[in-house]
Amino acid sequence: MVGGLITEHWHWRAIFWLNLPLGALALAMTWNTLKRLKWQRRDHRLDFLGAAMIVSATVSLMLALTWGGADGRWTSPTVLGLLAGAAVLLILLARHLTRASEPLIPLRVLGNPVVLAATLAVFFSMAGYVGLRSSVPLYLQLVLGLSASQAGLALVTYLAGTVLGANMAALDGARVQRYKRLPVAGASRRSPLPASRSPRPISVCLRRSASSSSSAIFAYRTQFPVTTVSVQNAVSPADIGVATARSGRSVQRASAS
Repeated sequence: MVGGLITEHWHWRAIFWLNLPLGALALAMTWNTLKRLKWQRRDHRLDFLGAAMIVSATVSLMLALTWGGADGRWTSPTVLGLLAGAAVLLILLARHLTRASEPLIPLRVLGNPVVLAATLAVFFSMAGYVGLRSSVPLYLQLVLGLSASQAGLALVTYLAGTVLGANMAALDGARVQRYKRLPVAGASRRSPLPASRSPRPISVCLRRSASSSSSAIFAYRTQFPVTTVSVQNAVSPADIGVATARSGRSVQRASAS
């Protein structure tokens, strides 16, 4: 809602400054607790080469998907060159990961069937979640004719679905023995966007948004806490950080896609 007001009365780029006070608040809330955690220092070698290759491959692929069919044809030399470069970099990255002493992505972690299944599940679910999050504001403003602040108010149902889905899944996961059923049940629930194309009052929009897209967001968000916990329980204590990061990385890749 605040972002919608800032977009209307100031500039849309200013909404990114909201991260500064929110980040400072989060740091203040966790700083004292994190200082009490026990930790043990170990010397490691950072995989700068692997990081450079995965970033370069991702950028090349995203540029090809962005420019292909828009600024040029899919068969244009630029797009084909970017796709070929991304493929070559991914092959070199896979070879590098098998030889590096401390690779950016330890293949032994992805070789765990629980980690692999959870990573793929989160990737595809997050792709749907981000698709809804990106298309619903456009639908509300371009099709239903709402302003940016009104669209932000209608998206409160997204927040409700996120909070309720994540918290209920976390609480239920702590009580049940076979918590695999929770993400499976969440992934099976999908709801379409409202079909009406005529402008509606904000009260109607709120009801339609709550009855359709919010349930889909609720379903998506039930997956993430459970998959994270399942990944952490499936690996050795030394690999918990890497496995958790892989699950989070799949979210970032789905967002980029």
